[in-house]
Amino acid sequence: MFQFNPLSPLNTRHPSFVVRPQPSNHIHCLAFVMDASEKVQPDMLARFKGIRKLAMQLGWLYMMCKILVFLNDILFKKSA
Repeated sequence: MFQFNPLSPLNTRHPSFVVRPQPSNHIHCLAFVMDASEKVQPDMLARFKGIRKLAMQLGWLYMMCKILVFLNDILFKKSA
């Protein structure tokens, strides 16, 4: 089974790569989670619109979430 690793993306040479996936292995939803404290740049927004258009053509659900994360200094002091 493939385990997500952003530093080592899945490719066709990976032993878990499925050449002909069953419907249960297809993508059903595409989600982007972004930091709400940062403004989305126009070029990035254009890329998201292109991805959304492609996702809709493929019949995928598409969602974009902007979240705001509050960091608590106490957590960092305990782990230090």
